[in-house]
Parts: sequence; structure tokens; C-alpha cells
Amino acid sequence: MNEQNKSEELKIWNKRFEQLDNVEYIWTYHKLNQTTFESVCQMKNLKGINIKWSSIKDLECLKDKTEIEHLNLGLSTSIESIQPICELPKLITLESENLKKVSDWN
Repeated sequence: MNEQNKSEELKIWNKRFEQLDNVEYIWTYHKLNQTTFESVCQMKNLKGINIKWSSIKDLECLKDKTEIEHLNLGLSTSIESIQPICELPKLITLESENLKKVSDWN
């Protein structure tokens, strides 16, 4: 599959994520970009997100995900702030790896 086809397929999936009302847990095994992460955050009934690795910089779309219980950010070295995670009232587990750009851990 060429790069253009991959890009088109990713756009289709990004639109589909918000329609997946019955999905509570999602695991991603490819490098997740910011746009796809924001599309995943549109899923209405998510309780868990597992990301193997990403180029995510901003976690703001998590602010409204009040039902999230489990979050694995995996290898996401571009994240600069974890503040939105502090606003997840039901969060039970948090895993991350090499969040080297985060300076405020409060």
C-alpha cells in the first residue's frame, strides 16, 4: 500500500472511531499520531486506552473522558503536560514510558 492510500485509510478510520459507541477499551499497536488520538478520544464509552507508542503532544482531549479507568500512554516522548490526566476522576491505572518532555508531575 502506498503512502497516499495509507493516509486515506487512516482518515476513514479516524471518522469511524467516534461511531464506535459499544467499544470500552482500545489498544493501538501502530505509532499513534495526534489526529488519530483525538479521534479515539471522541469514542463515547471508553474506559481504557492502551497506546504502544505515539507522537502525541497534547492530552487535552482527555479532559472530557470522565469514564476512563485505565490509561497506558506507552512510549510517548512528545507529550509535554500530563495535566489533563489529573482531571480523570475514575482513573485507576496509569502507565507511561519515557515522558521526557513532562516537567510538572503535579
